[in-house]
Amino acid sequence: MVVMIPFHVDTTKIRMERARLNLDKKQLAEKIGETRFVVGSIENEKYKTVKLTVLEKLAEAFNLKVEDLLKKEER
Repeated sequence: MVVMIPFHVDTTKIRMERARLNLDKKQLAEKIGETRFVVGSIENEKYKTVKLTVLEKLAEAFNLKVEDLLKKEER
């Protein structure tokens, strides 16, 4: 079962956290087990929804909670 989250992801937060860890999109993608395309699509708001599993992996990579990756009005 694929779980989709209908919330808006804070793409600026994801870019900032990736930069903080000094990772390019490919490196982050490898770290979370996804493709560079997925990371780029999330950062560039190409996806209307993001799989919960992807958000969980991003949060873990950044040492954050999933809700920290959502826009403030969605928390």
